[in-house]
Amino acid sequence: MKSKIGVLLVQVGYDKDPDRVLEKALSMVDGAAKQYNMLDIVCMPELYYEGDKTRFLEAWRACSRRNHVNIITGSTLVYPCSQDKAMPDPAYPPCSYDM
Repeated sequence: MKSKIGVLLVQVGYDKDPDRVLEKALSMVDGAAKQYNMLDIVCMPELYYEGDKTRFLEAWRACSRRNHVNIITGSTLVYPCSQDKAMPDPAYPPCSYDM
């Protein structure tokens, strides 16, 4: 059993291009996950992305799976799951939850 939980708090600066902000945030999380082996939870600012929500959620779902972390992206929780869009498995919950 783990005795510690690794938490990463990310602060992202403003940019007129929302996709650039998203890519920067994803890069920060990927880098931290490689550097710190015990990363469990990533917390993003409440309102930092104003682009396409579908692209946003798909990018964070992939990041969550890739790094095996739970991500709180402002008001949406994204966590690793093995649900396949083409073949949904009722044994696994959805990969995101709007809070």
